[in-house]
Amino acid sequence: QAKEEARAWLQPFAERMRMTTQKMQPGWTPWFELDRMIDDSLIGTEAEVADKLDAIARDLSPRTVLLKPLSPSFAKRRADLQTFAAKVRQPQPALA
Repeated sequence: QAKEEARAWLQPFAERMRMTTQKMQPGWTPWFELDRMIDDSLIGTEAEVADKLDAIARDLSPRTVLLKPLSPSFAKRRADLQTFAAKVRQPQPALA
């Protein structure tokens, strides 16, 4: 469900970016393929998102991950962030 919702919101953006990059920076155009954008984003089931975060942590060791909910509905964005906080986010150990 999350991927289908994201597809609806990202499709117009991806199309505009492909058209723009094709004219200005053709080498960037593949970055705006819809499936690639979804695969590279934190979009999916709770388990899929947790697995992607684990891979990011393992490969890049970031200090922060910025979340950008896609829905225009404030209630939906809030619910998604609450779900993330309750079911996906892993508490980090305190710094010494």
